[in-house]
Amino acid sequence: EAEAGPVPSPWTAARRVEALVAAGRLRAARRELADALARWSRPTPALLAASARLALARGDAPAARRSALQAAARLPPRPGPLLQDVLDLLRATGAEDAADELMARAMGGPTLAILRRLRSDGPTVAWDTWQRVGGTLPPWLRRRLAAALLDRGHPLLALWTLGPARPRDVDPALRLRLLLATGRFAEARALMSATPPHRLGGPERVAEAWRTVGVPEEAAALLEEAFAGNPRPGLALRCARAHLLAGAPGKAFRWLRRAADLGATLPPPMVLDTLGLTHRWASSPPNAPSRPAQ
Repeated sequence: EAEAGPVPSPWTAARRVEALVAAGRLRAARRELADALARWSRPTPALLAASARLALARGDAPAARRSALQAAARLPPRPGPLLQDVLDLLRATGAEDAADELMARAMGGPTLAILRRLRSDGPTVAWDTWQRVGGTLPPWLRRRLAAALLDRGHPLLALWTLGPARPRDVDPALRLRLLLATGRFAEARALMSATPPHRLGGPERVAEAWRTVGVPEEAAALLEEAFAGNPRPGLALRCARAHLLAGAPGKAFRWLRRAADLGATLPPPMVLDTLGLTHRWASSPPNAPSRPAQ
């Protein structure tokens, strides 16, 4: 049915192209698209979106990106159901900024102005502009602004920006950063205990967070896991430091040797601390029975 009958409109032509792409009939889709483009000298957003989807299916990412950007530029102020298609294509081709711009334009209100301020002048100017013009920002822009404020050292402003957002509306990695920056360590520990490390920024970042909240044993375990997947001298040193903080100098010494074997330059204070603790541990291991008085 994708090939039957005349083409009554660009929208129908675009739908036919996308149906052929979905069916894996890329040559037929190219012919259908070429016929449509020959019929209408100025491609509509729907045809440009179909062209982007065909280019993606053919593995031509640059062409897909160009068509998606052209489709976004030609969308009307009220784009209707085509909006989500174009947003998906922009993100699939790596045009994240263009996707944000399109979404902000479609939403109206202060969203576009705040987004542009955030990009051009930074988060504090964007925040000041928002306070001046008022209005409601969509959750995705609140998260973007909060993360940028946090990066610039304004955790309280970031917390205020998110407002009473439900936990599921806030990216767990951003939430962890906010909890650490505002000293809410008990909540940070609860979040890390209940959330897989990959959702919090990866094992190395979560290990650093465990160290910050005073649980070096968890940090050491995560760093060892990260080292197993990607052995690096610097990571071996971090494993040694975590074990040293956790009161396990023997393990710290073994990780120092592994770091040295990988070519790391060992920090002298750390080596001395480890050797000193290892010597005391060997002389009087923890939980060892005390020697009888002579």
